[in-house]
Amino acid sequence: MQSGEKLMRKIPAPTGTILLAIGLTFFVSAIYGQPPRKEVEDGPNVPMVPVPPPQNPEAGNNNPANPVPVQVGTMQEELNKTTNTTARNLFRTLLIPYDTLQSNFAGGATFQTELLPFRKLPEQEFEFGKLDTTLQKSTQFKMNTGSGFDLIPFELMVLKKVDFFLQNTKTGLERPDQLNVALRAVAVAYKNHQRWVTSGKRAGEGWAEVGDQLKAQMLKLQRQTFTAYIAAEKYDQALEIGLQLYTENLNDIDIQKDFFGFQLMRAQKTLKNPSDQELLSLRETLLNYEQLPGKKDSALIATGRRWLNQRAQILVNEALKLDQMNQTAAALNRLRQAETIAPELEAIPAARGKIRGKVLYVGVAELPQKMSPLTAYNQAEQWAVELMFEGLLTNIPTRDSARYQPQLITRLPGAESLRRTVQLHNNVRWGKSEASHLTSADIRETLRVLQSDTFLGRNAATNTHLIDKLERLGDPNQLTLFLQHGLIDPHITMQWKVLPMNYLRSQGMNADDDRFAREPFGSGPYRYINREQEIRKKEAVVFRANTDYGLRTNLFGLPNIHEIRFVEVNESSIAEEVVAGQLHYLPDAPPALAQQVKSSQVLRNHLNVIPITHNRRISMLAINHRRPELQNEKFRQGIMAAIDREKILNDHFRSGDKTAHQALTGPVPLNSWATPKNARQVSLFRPGSEALFTDALPANKSVRLRLAFLARDPNMINICGELKAQIEAAGGQVNNENRIQIDLQPLDATRFREKVHLERDFDLALTHHEYADDWFDLNSLLDANAVGRAERNFLGYLDRSTNPSDADRRFASLLDSRLRFRNFEEFRQRTWDTHQSFNQRVPFVPLWQIDRFALVHHQLEIHLERADDRPDLTVMNPAVGFTNVQWWKLK
Repeated sequence: MQSGEKLMRKIPAPTGTILLAIGLTFFVSAIYGQPPRKEVEDGPNVPMVPVPPPQNPEAGNNNPANPVPVQVGTMQEELNKTTNTTARNLFRTLLIPYDTLQSNFAGGATFQTELLPFRKLPEQEFEFGKLDTTLQKSTQFKMNTGSGFDLIPFELMVLKKVDFFLQNTKTGLERPDQLNVALRAVAVAYKNHQRWVTSGKRAGEGWAEVGDQLKAQMLKLQRQTFTAYIAAEKYDQALEIGLQLYTENLNDIDIQKDFFGFQLMRAQKTLKNPSDQELLSLRETLLNYEQLPGKKDSALIATGRRWLNQRAQILVNEALKLDQMNQTAAALNRLRQAETIAPELEAIPAARGKIRGKVLYVGVAELPQKMSPLTAYNQAEQWAVELMFEGLLTNIPTRDSARYQPQLITRLPGAESLRRTVQLHNNVRWGKSEASHLTSADIRETLRVLQSDTFLGRNAATNTHLIDKLERLGDPNQLTLFLQHGLIDPHITMQWKVLPMNYLRSQGMNADDDRFAREPFGSGPYRYINREQEIRKKEAVVFRANTDYGLRTNLFGLPNIHEIRFVEVNESSIAEEVVAGQLHYLPDAPPALAQQVKSSQVLRNHLNVIPITHNRRISMLAINHRRPELQNEKFRQGIMAAIDREKILNDHFRSGDKTAHQALTGPVPLNSWATPKNARQVSLFRPGSEALFTDALPANKSVRLRLAFLARDPNMINICGELKAQIEAAGGQVNNENRIQIDLQPLDATRFREKVHLERDFDLALTHHEYADDWFDLNSLLDANAVGRAERNFLGYLDRSTNPSDADRRFASLLDSRLRFRNFEEFRQRTWDTHQSFNQRVPFVPLWQIDRFALVHHQLEIHLERADDRPDLTVMNPAVGFTNVQWWKLK
């Protein structure tokens, strides 16, 4: 262990967290099912102080302007509190403030004066109050010019007298106490100086430099006092002043090193048999210390790591023994505890592989590749985003109304006209140690990126155009969001996922950087680990619990499930996977797969089939408005009228169940509030639509169109063949040939995305659209400002290059104005107006809505709001798939 002077290169934590440290001892023991281990008899029970995250780097010192770092009274009050004779003499000499005019030539006079307002002496005649030797009485005195004299302000005389006091080795005070007296004297002088500047007793240029000298001396004395307390092993006093130093100097790296290093040293000297809570706090301190730039004490780091690894290894050994006794739940608890204390321990992954029942297997149609919010495309990639990233708040699925829960903020914001003020959690870590803590700068920079011309059209930026600005006002963890205009539901503007922008910028990466997309991390409950080969020769995408997520006070010990693996599954492999224990959850199972489970006794013994009642996905025939023929509204109306949806559903989807699935009559789900009641029975299929094509096309003109579709499902070739036949038949003939000729283009998932959503190289495409919430905002697909590559409006509708008509522009205006209504009745009526207008404009062709199901293993407990709720799983949102996954449990 080093000397006190050398140890003082380490750092922080606000005073309120001391009580938290004590309370966490009992909380941790409750989570892990064990009592807190006591200290040995002769060792002091000194809880580690949990360390707050480094604050927003752009926040600076956010305390009130020019704060006094220590609580002091007047010089007289400080004199009265002091019993030491030398210290009393110091305060006594400082009771009466005065300035000194001192000649700078040989034999010149020196005057003690009342406080002068100016720092720089005038060059013309001026008058001042000259004090007598008692400093009690003054007489007015005139001086022709200030030249030849120097003004020594009282504040700087205080500094000289304090220096003299500190040089005295016979004060009868221990060094820390002597430094503390000096600090208090300078603090009173600084407090007085502030008051004099405010009142005008110190006016003009030059006084700011005097204040800076006082502040610099206070900081120096604080650090010297801190060091002296440590050298004297007075750790409680050192902690108190260290906390002050840190919270008042948030951007001083040396002070942070001093304080964190002190916390590590203090723990290693005083904790003889640390509890797990104390080790958790030690780890938090160690992480903060290691992440600071520059040289650090390697011995302190090594000792701290050894303590954490030793305890984690004991817990791993206990977990393996419990597993041998078939106590899987207890074994997983021990392993979770070990991972929280020392997630880097090499023995943990090996133990995880031996303990049964520790992995949640999720079935997906295709494995995710790019999993950041700005690049996620397929369903599995969007689910991965939900595991790893958080918004300010999240939507909780319910049967009757929109409901929200805070994520990165402490509580839902109250209504304040066009503004919402939110308070961030102050200890949110990114899922990568090098990225450190989430700050308000990350949030504001994420919004700036999402609102930029480059990204505003992406799905990840949906609804951010409704935000005017997001500002930090005062508190570095408090933000105020200003809306562009009133909304029926302002919470829809707070669900975008926050990115680690400070880290990305430091690494020279953009928000949609391919490196980050393939190895992303967020602040959510899970981290992406890698792609692994399963024992059954299948590849899995692995997500593991983010141990830092479970260190938040409101989420301690979560998530409950330690590992989640995405694996590809289909009708031929589902039974084998379920029986092998390698399939627990399919958030969005195809109807055929759900029917297979219902008809199989073996599968029913393992899986529950949950019908999803809140289905916001619609199937559609996408129209590329860049194709000149498709810019004609009559032609689009002809395509919409040509399709017999009921026949296709009966032939290819319903399997004899006439109640399954729904033919659409407009752009939104048939049975939602957004479809007018009088339109629910009005079929879009209109026999005799040849006249529409005749009006749209010149005489003897024929058109050849390509119809792109996903070839993954063998049934799609038959469905698209039926669509082709119906449209061609409705188009009639020209010169003994079909007026409309459709070429089918089966594409794999990668090529479909490239040609339809990126290159826009298609004419028609059989695809779907998923509404984000029950407000069914068509702008999420038809936004005229989102027509670029990879942006939402892949149809090109309303793009100036696709020649929108006046009627199209009126429809766009109707969509925009709809969101401005805050009365639901008015909002609904405007929504119904858009339904009618849509069917006239036909931006795309609505087809049908296919029933959706979730398959949930009997061992999986899904909790949507808290650990003990019994939710109605039929209202789950399969597009999200993992609402509040941190509460889920695998029995």
